[in-house]
Amino acid sequence: MSSIKYTLTLTEEESKKVERMAKDKAVSVQQYIKLCIFGNDYPEVIFTPPEAVRRALLYPHGTTFSLPSLYGDAWTLKRGAAGVFGKRFYNYVDVEKATDEIKFVGMKGNLAYYERV
Repeated sequence: MSSIKYTLTLTEEESKKVERMAKDKAVSVQQYIKLCIFGNDYPEVIFTPPEAVRRALLYPHGTTFSLPSLYGDAWTLKRGAAGVFGKRFYNYVDVEKATDEIKFVGMKGNLAYYERV
């Protein structure tokens, strides 16, 4: 699928507001704008750190998981996008400490593993 690039001009105040709103949803500015335009029709709407946490919290305590295992057949992200999402999720749960119910366990190959605590 080819991509078309659009340019959006914002004031500094508007830009800061959009960045803050995207951060509140734990998505990139680009994802946030797409979510605003397409809503739930945007296919990547399920690939956000808060949604991944919601899914992980459905697992029993002590369960080890990776992001692809959280999504099962819905996991459609390609290698580059999957890495970006993985880094966002790691930052969300390990760096920003958005929840104390999930901890980073380690890497196996290029997959990060977490535990539901």
